[in-house]
Amino acid sequence: AQFQSSLSELIIAIEATESQFVRCMKPNNDKVNGKFDTNLILHQLKTSGVIDAINARHHGYAIRFTHPEFFERYSNLMEEGDPVGPSSKFTRLLMERAGKSRTDGVTDWQIGNTRVFMKPWILKPLDLAIEAKIQEAVVIIQSVVQCLLFGKKLKTALIKKKELMDKEEREVQRKKILKTKKELEEKERSKEEQQKIRSKKQMIKNASKKTSPVKVNIRKANSSPSSKNEEKIINSRENKDLAPLIK
Repeated sequence: AQFQSSLSELIIAIEATESQFVRCMKPNNDKVNGKFDTNLILHQLKTSGVIDAINARHHGYAIRFTHPEFFERYSNLMEEGDPVGPSSKFTRLLMERAGKSRTDGVTDWQIGNTRVFMKPWILKPLDLAIEAKIQEAVVIIQSVVQCLLFGKKLKTALIKKKELMDKEEREVQRKKILKTKKELEEKERSKEEQQKIRSKKQMIKNASKKTSPVKVNIRKANSSPSSKNEEKIINSRENKDLAPLIK
């Protein structure tokens, strides 16, 4: 009873897992590391049933996918007009497109109601086609990403160039404004100086007009030496009065 319960528990545990069996081979009878007896290992493979299992797997349909699993794995190979969704039609169409038609009596694949049965070498062309499709998609994605990155860099460079050009243009405008302002200030200053010179000349002219009759009257009225001395004194006073205007 204990043996049966242990056996049932072991069977339940094995069924709940994906079992992988490893067969150990004895490399030599001398128990020496690194020494392989070819005849001994071949004899063990034959007697343990490994060769028979390999032959059975080779002649049978070792690869077994359900239709949803097959569609999920190879749906990227679909073309326009192909049936959508997991079905025997999609599986048959894809297998025939891969060059594996069922014309001869012994076929490399069979389609059941729920599963597709294939021999191991059938997967190679399908996997190569999937790999090529993925590689093509990777190239497209890389080109798109590179275009986006280049466009971003180009946009940043154009913005910087525009900012630099705007800065240079603002600097040129500022220099022009300063130059114009300076020219206007110089013109205004020259006008003021000319106005001052004109006013000084006018004041000198007016002063000379006022003092000239006095000189004539004095010269006409006084012809004596004393009158000459007085004329010198008047002239000296007039010069003193006109000195600030001349300056």
